[in-house]
Amino acid sequence: MKSIIVEDEILSSEFLKGIILEYSPDVEVNDIVTDIPEAIESINRVKPDIVFLDIELNGKNSFEILDHFPSFDFKIIVTSGHEQYAFQAFQHRVTDYLLKPYSIDQLIKSIDKVRRLIPLDLSNPSYYGSIAIPGLDGVELLHNDEIVRVEADGMYCHIILNNEQFRMVSKPMGSIAKHLSETIFIRVHHSHLVNIHYLVRFVNGANGVIHMKDGSIIPVSKRKKKEVLQRLKLA
Repeated sequence: MKSIIVEDEILSSEFLKGIILEYSPDVEVNDIVTDIPEAIESINRVKPDIVFLDIELNGKNSFEILDHFPSFDFKIIVTSGHEQYAFQAFQHRVTDYLLKPYSIDQLIKSIDKVRRLIPLDLSNPSYYGSIAIPGLDGVELLHNDEIVRVEADGMYCHIILNNEQFRMVSKPMGSIAKHLSETIFIRVHHSHLVNIHYLVRFVNGANGVIHMKDGSIIPVSKRKKKEVLQRLKLA
């Protein structure tokens, strides 16, 4: 997801950017702007999925920005030190309203809320492709966009789907990985392959763990950590 930060306080924008990069690797910070004209230009150029919006910008109300986008489809997360704008935010269809000083957990929850509201971009060619899964009554084709992750279990693999179902197949992980798009799937561990479009956040540590949209927490092996960080543009 693409995002821009509209904030006239440097420390606040750097704090926000740091949290996004560390805890929400699927969210790109494409621009940071400090006033209303810059914000209008940035929205037109970047076409963001999320706008992190401080309300008071150099003495002006940043909701003026939205007058230039009467039918906008991006989501807005307000980050303000003033609670009196809450009703105005509601009128402008703001997704969430964070009152400064907000916590890391509050911001993560706000971004998670946006993820649930933004549909997957099925026009992206990286979604297409499929793997054939043999069954008792024929062969089932599972498309890239249906698969959240793959987990090895001895001689079998569990393919976890986005409808909370799974398929168990007697194929090794390497064989399954060959049939899936290298653009959107990452081998994060010898037993785990994940679809980055269902990745919620990466939590750093000795090796690191990945949180997925299905609620699972996936370990990242020491050998794979650098590769994962590079793929997520965190290295």
